[in-house]
Amino acid sequence: MEHRIAALERTEWTETAKTKIKKVLTIEYTSSDESVMSEDEENGGAFVSRYEVKRLPWERSQLTNIKKQLEKTYHLSLTKRVRNATITRTEHATPSSRPPPEDPVQWAVRNSSQRSLMNSVSTSSGESSVHHTPSTDFNSSSQPRLTSTPVRSTPVPRSRARSSPTY
Repeated sequence: MEHRIAALERTEWTETAKTKIKKVLTIEYTSSDESVMSEDEENGGAFVSRYEVKRLPWERSQLTNIKKQLEKTYHLSLTKRVRNATITRTEHATPSSRPPPEDPVQWAVRNSSQRSLMNSVSTSSGESSVHHTPSTDFNSSSQPRLTSTPVRSTPVPRSRARSSPTY
């Protein structure tokens, strides 16, 4: 969470937008994750091989895209050595059970009917074959408006898979 706040300060977004975004960079708006352990064959111990992040079903795509952009900004600020040592994050198959905040920021949280629809789509269809790539469009209200472009996902051969973290 602190690295997102630091990344926010590095962006060229307006102070008004940064203020609005800071309100949701709290634990209440942060998804949980689970550590996936692997065995260390040389030393006989175990180590964290990746983190599986549980999606917040009530989170609006605008907030998700802002978080992704902040993660990218943070990741790019790291030295190459630290970036290469970063543990990969993947999406967990099960969404988070964390409830939305008591008094939510409206632009960041889906209303209850949207949440019901999202839950029924994710549980009935399994994984989606279309993912959205965020792009930033700053509108006149100083709030970063993020649009997404649908991109068909295609399997990547294991030998060509990126070793950098996935957020």
